[in-house]
Amino acid sequence: MRGSIWPRVYNFGRRVLPGPVRFWIRTVVLRRSARVFDFEDLLLPSTAAPSGTPASVPPGTPYDVVYFPIVGWGFRFQRSQHLCTQFAKHGHRVYYVRPSFSRAEAARLREHSRRVYDLVLPGPRWLNVHVDALGARMTKRLVRVLAEFQKTQGLRDVVCVVALPFWGPLAIRLKQTLGWILVYDCMDDHAGFPTSHPEMVRAEMDLVVHSDLVATTGRVLYERWSPLASRCVLIPNASDFDHFSTPEGAPPTDVSALPKPIIGYVGAIAEWFDSRLVAELAKERPGWSFVLIGGTDGGDVRALQRLSNVHLLGELPYAGLPGYCQQFDACIVPFTLNRLTEATDPVKVYEYLSAGKPVVTVPLPEVGPLVADGLVYEGRGAAAFLRALEQALSEDGPERRAARTAFARRHTWEARYLALRAAVAGAVAKVSIVIATYNKAHLTALCLQSLWERTSYPNLEVIVVDNASQDGTAQVVQDMQRVHSNLRLIRNAENRGFAAATNQGLMASSGEILVLLNNDTVVTNGWLGGLVRHLSADRSIGMVGPVTNFSGNESCIEVSYASLEDMHVFAQTYGAAHASETRVLSMLGMFCVAFRRDVLARVGLLDERFGVGMFEDDDYAWRVRALGYRMVCAEDVFVHHFGRSSIKDLDTTVYDTLFDRNRVLYERKWQTVWERHRVR
Repeated sequence: MRGSIWPRVYNFGRRVLPGPVRFWIRTVVLRRSARVFDFEDLLLPSTAAPSGTPASVPPGTPYDVVYFPIVGWGFRFQRSQHLCTQFAKHGHRVYYVRPSFSRAEAARLREHSRRVYDLVLPGPRWLNVHVDALGARMTKRLVRVLAEFQKTQGLRDVVCVVALPFWGPLAIRLKQTLGWILVYDCMDDHAGFPTSHPEMVRAEMDLVVHSDLVATTGRVLYERWSPLASRCVLIPNASDFDHFSTPEGAPPTDVSALPKPIIGYVGAIAEWFDSRLVAELAKERPGWSFVLIGGTDGGDVRALQRLSNVHLLGELPYAGLPGYCQQFDACIVPFTLNRLTEATDPVKVYEYLSAGKPVVTVPLPEVGPLVADGLVYEGRGAAAFLRALEQALSEDGPERRAARTAFARRHTWEARYLALRAAVAGAVAKVSIVIATYNKAHLTALCLQSLWERTSYPNLEVIVVDNASQDGTAQVVQDMQRVHSNLRLIRNAENRGFAAATNQGLMASSGEILVLLNNDTVVTNGWLGGLVRHLSADRSIGMVGPVTNFSGNESCIEVSYASLEDMHVFAQTYGAAHASETRVLSMLGMFCVAFRRDVLARVGLLDERFGVGMFEDDDYAWRVRALGYRMVCAEDVFVHHFGRSSIKDLDTTVYDTLFDRNRVLYERKWQTVWERHRVR
């Protein structure tokens, strides 16, 4: 009976019950109900569950984003939705996890907008992300679900953004098992919420410690977490400037006829909203109109409901909010002062300023600089707040409105996305890709083009060392440098050979992870993140390489494609089928290998005595193994290799002479007899 009646009591009581009672039902009773209404199920058309075949990924798609939010997508449109919208606008696929669960066994997917998807995870319907804890058993189950989801959707270098500590245990396990980059977007002092519990506080501490990046909305949170986080950045809130500065349509009729001045508020009217303050203001100025827009769950609005000049309009669609803001003569932030609000950077302040409106707030640390700059007014207590309101109204004019909008125009969600993107890049190991070239300009162009189209790893540089090519190879690279600032060209006056050119690139590199890549390769979706993931997961691995269609050892596998277009489909399917698998080899061909800089420091540079090429990879493998490192082939990473693009141009006699010379050099150096490598 409890499961069927409480949602009805709640929905009926939204209009008649006091705010604290509604809040108690929602957070304490409904979370135990077996039938919680999921309003987003009614708003979004159902689509089929993800299929068992990896989804295709368009060329040039940057890393994927999985966002674990505080509220559902259809709730109040603020920081989480704005950042996700910006990620999608800039080409990322965004999976916004719904903060309620379904009875299905697998993840369900629905599309919100272009490149933004609603991701529904299986779990108990009563589980409430705000008041419950995510246990070990549930975490383990969701890791399995998301691992399968990653395969079916062809997710690549995933950035996992967490906005609520509830998701922390899951996100940490996803980082550890799937190699997801973990970002904690900390926008609140979660310990200040009345629903917070010790498990939530502990989960937040663990989340901070394990995150690759912690982004905070304000200085209070930044100062709290920066000593514990491996990397912490301040990324304040912002505004959709164009939306709030230029409202569309006619003025809303429910406020346009109200007596002036109209004092407006947009946002949650919850336990942190100071209803008593607003009531005192309304009583002191009965001729003014006070318009409050927002849901009232958790707030006590009984005193406000008795005042004829206070208008509670409830939650309104985001699209219509600018029209209301333009009708306000002044906007207010009437918060109670406590641990929660003192760490808050109110989004509404940026939105009010975008509309050019004067803003009056209680003393909040994050808004203090705006008060100091004369953009916002401040008052503590009803009397001071009222004086600030009167001053704001009297001083309002074109010059002050222009200053407010100029500030808001600089603080947009796109600017915040760009700051977050740069911070994510700086939070992961930088990768330096070194490519030695000698002629074969068409293959170099194909290789570099595949790098830009198929590499979604967020932090890399590419160094091309050209050995005096005569076919326009240098020009191909220079043309691409105009578009890609992370591409560098080093030109040699003579052909110094593969080892010497590669060493030049290694010495010029700055990455923590180093990749040697032949110019006769074509890389595939997620290839680089896959190699980095294996290196990061096990420090005993000295070098890692991909599987391929052409090599002289066990990294070569049977392939079924006949074109490069089909190759990418094959690579994605094969990689999904062999996720996280590795094979220990005695040697890795240097057509594509990755290793850490600390390995280079111990092993040293390539032996340049091998000249143009051949046996330098056997030599390096010996040296790596001699230091106790393992060499592995990543079964879930595929790179196409044309093979011997430069060497095969040598005359047969010259080739045989070079092969014999370098084989003897290798055997004498290591006092061994070289044997041909095994194949599968």
